[in-house]
Amino acid sequence: MTELTVQAALETGLQVSVEHQLKMAHSMAKAVLHLFDTPWMVDEWRLKDISMFLANGQQAGDALDTMHMTKLFHEKQAQLQPQPVPQTASIGSSSSLQSSYCSDEQTLYGVPNLILFSLGVALLEIAHRRPLESFTRPNDRNNIHTARRLAQSPSALGQRYQSIAQKCLQCDFGTGSELRGKDLQGRVYGDVVGGLGRMVEVMSIA
Repeated sequence: MTELTVQAALETGLQVSVEHQLKMAHSMAKAVLHLFDTPWMVDEWRLKDISMFLANGQQAGDALDTMHMTKLFHEKQAQLQPQPVPQTASIGSSSSLQSSYCSDEQTLYGVPNLILFSLGVALLEIAHRRPLESFTRPNDRNNIHTARRLAQSPSALGQRYQSIAQKCLQCDFGTGSELRGKDLQGRVYGDVVGGLGRMVEVMSIA
């Protein structure tokens, strides 16, 4: 049994077809709605943070049901081991400063919902089979700018898929930005989960 990140599976081309890409995107969208308000899902995540388990000889496209948040999976495993006495981080620690910096960037560049933005980035990375950073240009201010620019570029998954990714990046569902609200959940389910599901159905029939 091998553990492989989703990003690595896409980059190495382990027989991940277009249908598998759509199924992967669909599974992630469903997972966000199911897990966003639980300890099993963090707000900011990427494909490199998600892994799958592959049996010997198994292709990545056939192991989508084993996808899991790698960092949290290993943290849960670590909790079963004896833990050292934790050191208290000071308010001025680098992690605190980094968190504050990320929050300021989200406000400055208009990221209404970080977990949906992360989903949008994941959809782009699935479509282009490469990490977001590989598309960075010298004039990109940050990953937010890179993601929004990349969302304007066509991919093999088509315009409908691209529109879904754009909606997630901008949280453009017309019902606010609080994912705990039933209205936004309903729109995300209909527009994103439902939209991707219909694309999977079309590919399955073809």
